[in-house]
Amino acid sequence: MFYPAEAIAAGWPKEELRRARLYGHLEDEGWRIRKDGSRFWANVVITPVWGAEDHLIGFSNVTRDLTERRLHETRLRESEQRWRSLTEALPQLVWSATPDGARDYFSTQWTEYTGVPASDLLGAVIAFLEDRVLPDLAGDRRFHCRVAINALGIVKRELELG
Repeated sequence: MFYPAEAIAAGWPKEELRRARLYGHLEDEGWRIRKDGSRFWANVVITPVWGAEDHLIGFSNVTRDLTERRLHETRLRESEQRWRSLTEALPQLVWSATPDGARDYFSTQWTEYTGVPASDLLGAVIAFLEDRVLPDLAGDRRFHCRVAINALGIVKRELELG
């Protein structure tokens, strides 16, 4: 048995073949069962194989075990949720940036203090933020942010905001 009992009961194996035949291929991710009975997360690509006069001979199936990738993605998502919960609980203004300097997170405290919605700032680069949010501190902040980005590290800066 390659499919979990619930997938078989729902008719999913036959539906996969129907869709592969109708659309020329089917790609799916979901739980599958190994010969030893253990479950694994699979990426499956099913393609119909046609013979002479467009006669369906069968199907080719490529299955990749993505269990480890899914486990890492789940752990990363959980870690991100813990980090956001922590930053939202802090009284400080918190933001984070990608290695190229684009901002990818702003805490609720940041948006409440500045009055600028996070959606307006996501992806913004350092110069935009400094000019729009705290222009009087732009030079000093720009320098320290650049140091952190170039070192791909973390720089802690505390600024008196009011």
